[in-house]
Amino acid sequence: MPLVSQISTEHDFPASRLQQQLYSVYRKNPLNTDTNLAFGFRAKKIDVTKLEYALNQIIVRHENLRSNFSEKDGIIWQHVHSERHLTVEQFSGTALGTFIRPFSIENDLLIRAAVKDDIILLDFCHIITDGFSMAIFFRELDSFYGEVTPNYLPPTAKDCIIAPSTYEENKPYWLTLLQEPFTPLSLPADFPKTQLYSGRGASEIAWLKKETTAKIREQCKLLSITPYIFYLSAFCRLLKRHCAHQDIITGTNVSCRGRKNLRSIGLYTTMVPVRVNVQDTMSTTDLLLSVNAHIKETLRHQHLDLEKILHEKNLHDYRDIFPTLFSFEHEKMAEIRLGGKPCTFVPVPTKDSAFDCNLCCFPFKENAGLLLIYRADLFTKKTASRYLNEYMEILTEMTETFAVPEKEKLQNSHC
Repeated sequence: MPLVSQISTEHDFPASRLQQQLYSVYRKNPLNTDTNLAFGFRAKKIDVTKLEYALNQIIVRHENLRSNFSEKDGIIWQHVHSERHLTVEQFSGTALGTFIRPFSIENDLLIRAAVKDDIILLDFCHIITDGFSMAIFFRELDSFYGEVTPNYLPPTAKDCIIAPSTYEENKPYWLTLLQEPFTPLSLPADFPKTQLYSGRGASEIAWLKKETTAKIREQCKLLSITPYIFYLSAFCRLLKRHCAHQDIITGTNVSCRGRKNLRSIGLYTTMVPVRVNVQDTMSTTDLLLSVNAHIKETLRHQHLDLEKILHEKNLHDYRDIFPTLFSFEHEKMAEIRLGGKPCTFVPVPTKDSAFDCNLCCFPFKENAGLLLIYRADLFTKKTASRYLNEYMEILTEMTETFAVPEKEKLQNSHC
């Protein structure tokens, strides 16, 4: 099967602001895997030849997938190869987590794939993709596996780079948000923190009951908010319960997508601080409306140069602001198909964790998968499971205490 016809040339240009930041994280520890994004899914009757063809078609289409990065004279450059070829591995390991290995950002093809029985494993370097991109990736994988070429061409990587002036315009907002003293919050750990930032990783997964998931969707419609707001608010309540602070600060991912890059696979998602006041007397509805108003303002300033903010605040690392992260994955990413047939999500165990804990929510049609990635050098498996169970209890409590607000309050929350 021939590859799609697309003119591609080898070229270099300065990396985007987000790629520069991730490159700096990588250079601090090139043998770490906390900049890897790994995915697994179970499919029936996998045709490895078709799978390899489909993967290489996507690599041809998206410049970021055939790029490498290097530093020269203080500038981090993105080098786009005219072509790169991926070979699907036959994975023979017993533990799926051993599939995850460090990438050499300067030299390697920054995507690898393997098949183990009926499971397809994918591992990406974060510098070339993000969670939103995976929805695009899986949609195109389904198409090409079925020998159907998508009817659009993605933009070039360079065309999707955000102008530096945008980051400068947004800087005052973030400096104001963080101008008052704050306490970086993490859930109480079992072991002392001997490494300030990333550490050995582990993960626990749980599935929210279908009836709870349905209630969340229904109540979000009544408030005209997204499920992301509901799940994030519950995470803020979990931090409030254990950290004895009303001033809750955590990190979250925002897509940073505009019309240019809605069909582009690349690193556009950025991490931003979420800072909300969670009072003991605050009702579920008031909390949801408060978080929604805050996130709406955050999205207006979503293009954030975190390194400059850290410098202005005399901080060394973004985890000095938020050692915890809440991630809400794109709904289309959760519904994976191959050749038109639905696949089953298979979590790949984490080897390294960049955060003390990162709660990832995967929204499916009927329920939600909740994945807690945590530092195993800080928390025991038992403690991580307890926090995950508490989070689900909070979600259930919130659905049971939800009340439709007065019309005036609802209007004010969306201004």
